[in-house]
Amino acid sequence: MRAATATLQELRAARDRVRAEYLAAIRTTTRETTVRARRWREFLEANAACLRAKGEMQ
Repeated sequence: MRAATATLQELRAARDRVRAEYLAAIRTTTRETTVRARRWREFLEANAACLRAKGEMQ
């Protein structure tokens, strides 16, 4: 259980980092850029991984 908790914390930290990068991309790039789209996909993937890990713990 302890290892799973650390993994979930790491996933949350990664998700938060990617979210911050996406929000920065929103402020600094136009809507049609591939950078913004890539950051959004990275956030969605990180969020999905976090939710999967959380579901496995329950």
